[in-house]
Order: sequence, then structure tokens, then C-alpha cells
Amino acid sequence: MKQLIFFSLFLFGLMACSKDFPEPLPPAEEPSKTNSEDDYMLFGYFRGLCGGEECIEIFKLTDTELFELVDDPYPNTDDFPLSSDLTILDQSLYDQVAYLRDLVPQELIDAEESTFGIPDAYDQGGFVIEWNDDGQTGLWVMDTDSNAIPDYLHELATGIYEAVQIINN
Repeated sequence: MKQLIFFSLFLFGLMACSKDFPEPLPPAEEPSKTNSEDDYMLFGYFRGLCGGEECIEIFKLTDTELFELVDDPYPNTDDFPLSSDLTILDQSLYDQVAYLRDLVPQELIDAEESTFGIPDAYDQGGFVIEWNDDGQTGLWVMDTDSNAIPDYLHELATGIYEAVQIINN
């Protein structure tokens, strides 16, 4: 009986190691994108080792409106621009967080780096900013630990945290 079980497991293991890989799926049709020709700022936070809707909260702020990214993409600086379907949020929320665009320092826009600190490396999460303003574009992620990011980013990090709290309450 042990030999039969061993032989069955051996055969199962050989079949599981097949080198016939399925064909990749064709690319899906592109949904409406978060990026556009208009000026905007994406902002939010993310946590990788987390469960539920609140783990990734990213919003799009334009000159006149505020949107939430529906798909909650995990930010990666190689995936610029971030892409998702959008849900428009209430104008009163826009009015409360519109100041956030003014907190983006020129030092960030001019920075060579796209990652500040080690965002989400030890489950502390991270902040994300995507910027498109008058031809200047960029995508940055930064640590939530203020000791791990440059001083010029502290006000922006605090602003992102507070804006997400305002939107979610």
C-alpha cells in the first residue's frame, strides 16, 4: 500500500512539473484612465500586508474635482502613470482637500529619486504622489516614517495623511 501511495505521488509530481505553459491572455481593453491631458495630482497611502478596502486609498485631485481610484492599484514607480477607473466624490470633500496641491514642493518635482525612505518595507505603509502640472510629471512613493524622508516632504506627508482621513470620515 505504501508503494502504491508513493508511486501515485511520484506520478502526480511529474505531471505537475509539465513544461507546457498556457498561452498568455490577450490584453484587456483599456478602462478610462486616471491620467489625462489636464493637470492633476494623485495622492494617497498604501499598505501591502493588509486586508480590506482601506489598505490602499488613492485619490485624483484636479483643478475642480476630486475622484477616488476604484481599482486601488498598489503603487509602483515603474507603473507611471497609475491607471484606474474613477468615481467622482462630493464637491464639499474637494473643497476640504484642494489645498493639498499647494503643498507639493518644487524640490520633489525636481528630485532625481522616485522613492524616499523604504515605504511599506516593514508594513508601515507608504504615501504616493503622482503629479501632472503644466508639463511637469512624476510619480513618487515615500515612507510614512518622517525620519526616513527629507524635511521638505514632511508637510506634504502630513497633508496627505490628513486629506485621506477627511475623505474617509
